[in-house]
Amino acid sequence: MDRVDRALAVFILSAFLGELGHLSGLGLGHDTELGRIGKWQHETSIVRDSTRIPAGKIFGVRKYVPSRESDAEIAGVSRVEQRLDGH
Repeated sequence: MDRVDRALAVFILSAFLGELGHLSGLGLGHDTELGRIGKWQHETSIVRDSTRIPAGKIFGVRKYVPSRESDAEIAGVSRVEQRLDGH
């Protein structure tokens, strides 16, 4: 197996384990390591403007990147404070 084949195999395996972990994180073994990885993958996001951006589609499961406003709400900052700060 050469480098490209190994890299492709690792990528496919990590995507599969991430999706499996995501599903386990939703209630099929939440306390397992795989479930924690899936939960982390599901909660990790990249913030851009205040729109939802498709972050990718793997195995038919579409993931969305949360908006800045929803991130501010999670952090406990109101939308008004966020706009006053210009962020």
